[in-house]
Order: sequence, then structure tokens, then C-alpha cells
Amino acid sequence: MTLSQLHLNYERILKLRGEARELLEQYPEKRVQAFTGSLETLLEELSVFQIELEMQNEELRDLQQRLEQAQSDYRAFFHNAPTAIITLTERGYLDQANHAAIELLEIEELSSLPLDKISITPMLQPTELQAFMAHLRNAASGEIRRERFQLRRKKGDPLPALFQSRLLEEAEEKAEARLLCILTPLN
Repeated sequence: MTLSQLHLNYERILKLRGEARELLEQYPEKRVQAFTGSLETLLEELSVFQIELEMQNEELRDLQQRLEQAQSDYRAFFHNAPTAIITLTERGYLDQANHAAIELLEIEELSSLPLDKISITPMLQPTELQAFMAHLRNAASGEIRRERFQLRRKKGDPLPALFQSRLLEEAEEKAEARLLCILTPLN
């Protein structure tokens, strides 16, 4: 463990200790009553409590490792899937795009921009924008939508694609709903 990691752990422990003290002040009934047993009994209880905490900490570390592995597996699956998968905001801005989607949408040259600054609407035929925005609104309201739209291609004719969209994450106070879209070219 590096010195900066130790410092961060120490800061986190101090913060947790402060929060625990605040909670104890809010709930005085949680305060431990005066101990009336022997010092030996107290030390044994503290030792058991320490071992219990160490076991819980080990379980949390194992859980964190499993979560990190699951996240890594998800990323590999998402980015390497042969099907074009994107997540969009309900206003049509890209949130995530896998490699197949980047290729299909021809957005490789936009890689210098953060995805949330790239709108999918310029990639659609202008005559379909209104219908596409309705598609996104309906998906954001919880409907599973399957509709065909024409993608504008830089390299050739428009490409018809089936957009299968569904709500991934509901809108929060200051954030838009996120939608999961699978794009299937209809050649």
C-alpha cells in the first residue's frame, strides 16, 4: 500500500469516526452502559469484536473484488459484442457506444469528443428526426420500442437500421433518463 493510499484510508477512518460520534450524539440510547465485569472479560469481548470486524472487512474485500471482476466482464462483453449497442439520453446524446456501434455510426473521427457531447440526431435522415425523438420519449416512459430509421452514411447510401430501445435508467432530479438501444442494420 502506498503512502497516499494509507493517507486516504486514514482520512476515511477519521471521517467514519466523526460520523459515528455524530450518530451517537443523535441516538444516546446506543451508548454502551457502564461495564461492570472484569477487565479480562472486557478484553475478551473486545478481541471477539475485533476478529468479527476483521472477518467482515475480509468479506467486504472479497465482495469488492467480485464486483470489480463483474464490472470488467461487463465492459469486455459490452465493447466486444458483435451487435451495435449504445446508451442514449432521452434527448439523443450518446452515453456509451460499443465498438460495433462506433463502426456502424461512423463516429471514429469524433473520438476526441466526450460521448455525451455527440448527438445521434445528425446521423439520422432529417425527415425522421421528429419520429426518432418520439421513439426516445416513448422508450423513456417505459415502453419497449422497435422502429426502423435511416442512418445517414458518409460512405454511401443511407442505411436502414432497426432501433430496439428500452429504458435503462429513469430520469433523476437533474439527469435525463438513459436508454439502451440495440442497432441492427437492415441491408
